[in-house]
Amino acid sequence: MPRLRDAPVAAPPPQPHQRLEERPDDQTPRKTVDTPRALRAALSCLGALVAVAVLWLVADHNYLLFHCLAELLGVIVLVGVFVIAWNSRHFTDNRYLLFLGLASPFIAGLVLLHTLAYKGMGVFAADANLATQLWIARRYVEASAYLGAALAIGRKPRPTHVLLAYALVAVLLLGALFQWRVFPDCYVEGYGLTPFKIVSEHLVNLLLGAALLALLQQRKQFGPRIRRQLAAALAVTILSGLCFTTYVDVFGLANRVGHLLGVVAVYLVYLAIIDTSFRTPYLLLFHELKQSEDALRQAQAKVEAAYQREHRIAASFQNALLLKEHAQVPGYAVGGLYRPALRGEADVGGDFYNLFPLGEHQTGLVVGDVGGKGLEAAVVAAQVQYVLMTLAFAGHSPGEALTIARRIVSADDPDQIITVFLGILSRAGGRLEWASAGHEPALLLHADEERVELLGAGGPPLFGINFGPYPTQTAVLAPGDSLLLYTDGLPEAHAGPDSELLGEEQIAALLLAHHREPPEAVVEAMYQAAEAQAGGRPHDDIALLLLRRQPGPEAAGGNLPS
Repeated sequence: MPRLRDAPVAAPPPQPHQRLEERPDDQTPRKTVDTPRALRAALSCLGALVAVAVLWLVADHNYLLFHCLAELLGVIVLVGVFVIAWNSRHFTDNRYLLFLGLASPFIAGLVLLHTLAYKGMGVFAADANLATQLWIARRYVEASAYLGAALAIGRKPRPTHVLLAYALVAVLLLGALFQWRVFPDCYVEGYGLTPFKIVSEHLVNLLLGAALLALLQQRKQFGPRIRRQLAAALAVTILSGLCFTTYVDVFGLANRVGHLLGVVAVYLVYLAIIDTSFRTPYLLLFHELKQSEDALRQAQAKVEAAYQREHRIAASFQNALLLKEHAQVPGYAVGGLYRPALRGEADVGGDFYNLFPLGEHQTGLVVGDVGGKGLEAAVVAAQVQYVLMTLAFAGHSPGEALTIARRIVSADDPDQIITVFLGILSRAGGRLEWASAGHEPALLLHADEERVELLGAGGPPLFGINFGPYPTQTAVLAPGDSLLLYTDGLPEAHAGPDSELLGEEQIAALLLAHHREPPEAVVEAMYQAAEAQAGGRPHDDIALLLLRRQPGPEAAGGNLPS
C-alpha cells in the first residue's frame, strides 16, 4: 500500500469545542483554544469595561446617581450570594461559600444604610460623617467575613450560629451609630478623613490581605478559576480601600475611583459565586465531592497497581503448586489441567495438584483445595503441599501425613478449611496407598471391566476439629486403568442457583466415554463439559490430574498444558 506521508492533506477545520494542540509532524506550536470559554471571558471583560465607562459618565452627570448605582450593584450581588448559600446549606460542602453567604445580608444592610446616608441624599444627617462611619462599619464586617470564610474551610460552622453572631455584631454597630452615638468620627467637614478612618482602612486592608493569603493556600476548596476570581476580588477591594484613605471631598476623584474599583470587585464575586453556581454548580457547591471522586479514581488506580503486583506474586506461587509441563512417571501417561474461575481477576487461588518422586520405585501424588483466592490462599496451599511432600519423603503413610499436617495447619489457622487427596503409588505393581481429608472422591476406571470405582471414604477437611488418625487405604491400577483426581469446581459446575450440578455420575460417564483417548484429551473434555454445564466459564477454579497405567513396562509422561 503506498504511503501518503509527503502528500499535502488539508486538515479539517476544528469544531466549536475542539482544542488545538501542538502538531508532532511539523513541530509547529499551536495554542490550546477553548472557543466558548475564551469568548465568554472576552465578553465578560468587555461588559465590565462598558459598565465602568457608563458609570464614569453617570458620575460626571450626577454623582449621587453614580453612587447609588455602584452601591446597589453590590447589594444585589450580596443578596444573591446569600440566597445561594442559604438554599444550599444542607447539601453543599463549600464552607467558604456558606460562611461568606451568611454574612452577606448584614454587609448588604450596612451598604444600603451607607447609600441612604450619603451626603445629599437627604435621608439622615446633612454631613458626610454618618455615611463614612457606616462605610467603615461595613468594611470591618466585610473583612471579617472574608477572613472567617477562609478560616471556616475544613470546619463545619453551624449556619444559625454564624447568623446570630453577625446579627449581634450588626445590632451593636447600629446601636453605637444611632442610639449611643459612641462610634468614632470618620469624616469632618472642611478637614476630611479622621485618623481613625484612615487607620481603620489600613487595618481592614491587612485583614483582607490575610484573607487573600488564606484563600490562596486553600487549593482543595475551589477550582483554579474560582480561586483566581475571588483572589482578584480581594486584591481589587484592597486597592479600593487605599483610594478611600486619600480623598478630602466625598465627590472627588479618589472617591470615584474607589467606588469603581468596588464595582469591579463586586463583579468578580458575581462571576466566582453566582455565575458559577448557575453554569457549573459542581465546581463551587460540590467541589469537595468532585475532588473526592478524583481522589477515589487515583486510589482505585493504586489499588489496581497493588493488585497487579499481588497477582504476579500469586501467579508465581500458583505455578510452583502445579505439575510441571513435562512431568513424567515411568510406566504411566499423565494429563493435568488448571483453570481459574475468572481470568485476569482471580486467576490464582488455593487449588493445587502435583506429582513427586519418592525414591526409585514410588511416586507421590497430591491434589488439594484451600478455601479462598489470591495470594493468601496460594501461600497456604504451598505450605500444605510442601508439608505433605516432606512427610511423604520421611516415610509416613498418606494417613499419617494428613494427621500430622492437620495438627500443623490447625495451629496456624484453626478456621482455614483445606481438602486434600494424598496418594503414594508403587509404579511396578500399580499399588496405590491413599488417604483423603474431605476431598472430592477420586475416580478409578478399571479398563478391562469398563467400571468406575469411587475412592471417597476418608476423614474431614484439614481444620481445627478433634479427629483421630486419617485411615490409609489401598487400590490397584491394572494396566490400562486410569485414576482421575479433581477439585470441587468440576462436580459443582452449574449455570445458576436452581440449575443442576455436573456431578460425579456425569464425570464417571465422561471418564468411561473418553478413556481410550490420551490423558490430555480426557482432562480437556472434562473441562469442556464443566463449561457446558455452567453455560460459560465455571464459577470456581478447577484442577484435574489423570494418571493412566500403560500396558508396557515403560511409558513417556504426558505434556501438561497450563
